[in-house]
Amino acid sequence: MKKQEFIEIVDKNNRPLGIKKEKLQAHLDGNWHRNTQIWVLNKKGEILVNQRSENQFQNPGQWASFFGGHLLLGESYFQGALREIEEELGLKIEKERLEKGELKKNPGPNEFVQIFILILRTDDKPRLSGEEIKQWRFVTSNKLLEWAKAHPEDFAGGETYIENQLKQLKRFKS
Repeated sequence: MKKQEFIEIVDKNNRPLGIKKEKLQAHLDGNWHRNTQIWVLNKKGEILVNQRSENQFQNPGQWASFFGGHLLLGESYFQGALREIEEELGLKIEKERLEKGELKKNPGPNEFVQIFILILRTDDKPRLSGEEIKQWRFVTSNKLLEWAKAHPEDFAGGETYIENQLKQLKRFKS
């Protein structure tokens, strides 16, 4: 069983309010909080997509085009991203390997989401985290979009979400 995780509550302008709350309760209460999304690519530009484990409270068993998660109490966006990479991929990396993208305000779950990209090196050996990730695979952007159009139910957020994510990734890489 996963231990309780406490996150920092922020206002609608991303300013800390000095309030900590258990992650699930913050979602249930609709509190604004912080999150990271890390796009993981190989040298060929393929995206490492992952299937969330069945014990996740958000989108269990669905596929996602990124890794990441909520910032814990007192973490910076970089610290949260590095922790999530270690938890979900088993990789300890240096902060300098992360390319920082835009900070998005996501009113659906009331999250401020910091986007990062990590390009895997040939000597990186990710390990599957069975607690959070069930499986993963590399796919091209085109294959990911085809898959999302054919089976939107497979993906957290569905086809439109994947299309928007890929547009964002394209802007990020150009």
